[in-house]
Amino acid sequence: MTTKHLDNEIEEMLKLTDPRSSFDIFANEMYQNNCVEREAYGDPILTYDEYIEKNMQFLLDNLPQGVV
Repeated sequence: MTTKHLDNEIEEMLKLTDPRSSFDIFANEMYQNNCVEREAYGDPILTYDEYIEKNMQFLLDNLPQGVV
């Protein structure tokens, strides 16, 4: 087994035990990316709630197929 295969297997196992919804997981990943981007440009970091409020339509429009 390759390391990548094990990583994928572990990731799948974690998804099964994660109590968050698929949308919450996706939104949190996008929020983390947004924080990195804002920090790189010297913009103020939003709280998670602010990010969700300001970007809900973007998140819904970009939700991967099969999520929610």
